[in-house]
Amino acid sequence: MTDAPNTAPRIPYGRADFRGIRLDGSLYVDKTGHLRTLERHSYVLFIRPRRFGKTCWLSTMQSYYDRCEKNTFEAVFNGTAIGESPTPNRGRHVVLRLDFSAFGMRVGKLEEDFAYYCFQHLRATLERKPICFPTTRVSASWRRPLSGDSSTNSSCTFKMAAYHSTS
Repeated sequence: MTDAPNTAPRIPYGRADFRGIRLDGSLYVDKTGHLRTLERHSYVLFIRPRRFGKTCWLSTMQSYYDRCEKNTFEAVFNGTAIGESPTPNRGRHVVLRLDFSAFGMRVGKLEEDFAYYCFQHLRATLERKPICFPTTRVSASWRRPLSGDSSTNSSCTFKMAAYHSTS
């Protein structure tokens, strides 16, 4: 008796990358139909226990709404509820996904650490995905005040400007 090749999809245990799960054929329970419901609300709060799919759902929303990923829509969403009938918001937004665990929790420096993290993330996004932004050049600067510097009311200052193409 020969063993038949295992054709069952892999269970993506511990994975939360929607795009990767869909493209490598891993098991996925389609919840994309809920994107349509989500669009009817102004504010949404996700409260679920650990390991209950929150990060994967955010990854799903990023893959659907991010204009930088709209060229892979058919490959990623083929056979899903939203793939069969997409909304007008498909691929219309620039998505910035922030990971709050990525910056330090230094007492007294939380605001500064968060602002610096946002600055770095925005700059990296603008540099990594220039085709998604109608710009030709990005100018970014960051100033961390010296200890005891009271010339600013906030703990940090950052400026970022994108210059539109004139051609």
